Amino acid sequence: MEIVIAITTGVLSSICASVIFLFFLTKIRPNLEISDTIAVEEASDGTKKYWLKFINQGRRDIINVRFELLFSTPQNAANGMNIHRKTIPLTKASMLLVSAYSENDQNKSYAKRFSTTEDLDELWNDECSFLTLRIIGEDSVSGFSKIFVKDMHYKKTTLKPGRHKIGLSLEVE
Repeated sequence: MEIVIAITTGVLSSICASVIFLFFLTKIRPNLEISDTIAVEEASDGTKKYWLKFINQGRRDIINVRFELLFSTPQNAANGMNIHRKTIPLTKASMLLVSAYSENDQNKSYAKRFSTTEDLDELWNDECSFLTLRIIGEDSVSGFSKIFVKDMHYKKTTLKPGRHKIGLSLEVE
């Protein structure tokens, strides 16, 4: 009987330790928020630049941050629907460091913008197509990664002339 109690205690202790470890594992991954809006800036020569923004809302820096912007178009197939994806080239596709959020950060290093010069307004010419933004980053202490994905389905609400506000805001003015 003592052996059954010892085995049961060992199994229950292992399960509890695993649950606690998984709880802390979710807390030590990066925490980003991505803007729903892409800011469109037009230069004096008529060329457009499309700016995307995200904010590190975590308590630690994020390292090895990489971005990918995809233009997706659904296409009919024999047994359903396929998604054709085109990678949109970005002016900068990675960053080594995004600082942790801090109210005392004068430079707002926790908020980052990156852009593309691909004419999204011209490319996005139907209601079925959509944009997908993927960002992956690693927690600077634990090394754990997380992928953030944002789908943007409506051109009218996604592309907005102006610039993103500085700091914690993800709005375009």
